[in-house]
Amino acid sequence: MGKAPDRVKGLSPGARGFAALAVSVFGAYLAGMTQPSPILSGLRQRCGACGQGRLFSAYLKFNEACPHCGRDMRAADTADGPAFFVGFGVLILTAPFLILIPMSPLPGALKAGAILLLGLVITGLALWLLPVAKGILLNLQLHHKAGQAEFERKDD
Repeated sequence: MGKAPDRVKGLSPGARGFAALAVSVFGAYLAGMTQPSPILSGLRQRCGACGQGRLFSAYLKFNEACPHCGRDMRAADTADGPAFFVGFGVLILTAPFLILIPMSPLPGALKAGAILLLGLVITGLALWLLPVAKGILLNLQLHHKAGQAEFERKDD
């Protein structure tokens, strides 16, 4: 099969073989693509056209154009979609704790501390995921050339 990539050196022999196979198959799949995947580029917060340029000039503020290939980033608007998806995702992950902590047999001070800590986790998780979701949605919109809905007027 050849030499295993550096990414799989620390694994057991069986896992190393599977990981090397997965990396080579996935790499061959990606090599056949003419453009980088918009989702993978969004996860890396890179331009969906070239995969190199940074999407953001500041936290949640897009560059006007890709610094590497010049792609216009103003052609799409993610609006509040990323906040919606991140908010609901974080809620789904943390809602069980919001229900179980008040019902736990812990003393009141520990319950208050646990709820405060959970609030910090929720805030941190949302702030960490928001740029990722925004990058993915922008790259998907630009990749699929999404635009404003337009309706044809039929003059009778």
